[in-house]
Parts: sequence; C-alpha cells; structure tokens
Amino acid sequence: MNRKPVRAHAMDGAAFPHTIKVKYTIDGKDYICRKWIGAGNKVPDKGTTIKVTYYEDKPSKARIEL
Repeated sequence: MNRKPVRAHAMDGAAFPHTIKVKYTIDGKDYICRKWIGAGNKVPDKGTTIKVTYYEDKPSKARIEL
C-alpha cells in the first residue's frame, strides 16, 4: 500500500502488512498463535498484554483479539 502520490524511490511511503506471534500457556503447556495485521494498522509492541480466546477442549485452537 502506497501512502504518497509521488515517490522519490521504490520504497518511499510503502506500508507492509505484519504477522504477529503470541505465546500463551494453558495448564503448564505453551502454545503459539499467529495473526495477520494489515498494512496501516497499528502493530502491538513486544511485551504488550493481548487477549487470547481459545477452546477449552482444544487450547491449540485460539484467536487473538486486538
């Protein structure tokens, strides 16, 4: 996604999407969940507390809520 009408070079004003990775622990077992963050959206800082919703019967299935 380009944010400028005129660019001085190829990457001037370009915005890129991100993928964040969240580690959470349920009953002593660690899990990792990934979320795609679109270009232009704020990416949470490392160490920020984020709400993770998961299935009680299958904690590996989770959703990150921003």
